[in-house]
Amino acid sequence: MIDRAEIFTLPDLLNLLALLAQILVPVYLGFMTTATLAKTAAEQIAKLRPADETADAFLEAVAQNYIARELPRKAERARLLQRARARGAALKAKLQQDGEFLSSEALAEFLDIRRQAIDGRRKTGKLVAWRDQRGHWQFPLWQFDLEKRTLLPGITECLRELPDDDWSRMLFFLSADEVLSKKERPIDLLRKGERVEAVIESAERYGRHGE
Repeated sequence: MIDRAEIFTLPDLLNLLALLAQILVPVYLGFMTTATLAKTAAEQIAKLRPADETADAFLEAVAQNYIARELPRKAERARLLQRARARGAALKAKLQQDGEFLSSEALAEFLDIRRQAIDGRRKTGKLVAWRDQRGHWQFPLWQFDLEKRTLLPGITECLRELPDDDWSRMLFFLSADEVLSKKERPIDLLRKGERVEAVIESAERYGRHGE
């Protein structure tokens, strides 16, 4: 026979779940590095972002809604929103500064193909690219073998598996994957021609999280 004192009411269960979340979530996050957390966040953003909305607009909406719910004081909301924007800008700046970038015209000249061909490859997800503040596309040189003037082996296969989001792709190639290598990033391994298949498998895992 069950003792009535052992029966939880719905509020009791909700309180218990909340308590468990407060205990377990920090413990779980404590085992994750900043790079892993950033990659997990990027995967979720790529998964949830509407197709017709830019990553910047979606991030802004997420930040505003989260902060509006979690922090009632206006001054605190403004301060944290400003901090979130600064961190996002800093991450973008870091990614943008990692190596040289070419415009569509310059890349067409580098590869000795027409500008329209560059646009076609970008639109079909065959090149890593990001759009600057003026709306112009920029292409990182690190994805190419500079001597052969071709994409590095493995880039095309990785792009097939990665989310259809410019910044998520950049983050994958330029962030360390602890399952793949604790010291080297995916792009570092591809540039050396090492563990190409393992890098592609890492892209598959990354893409599955973004589905």
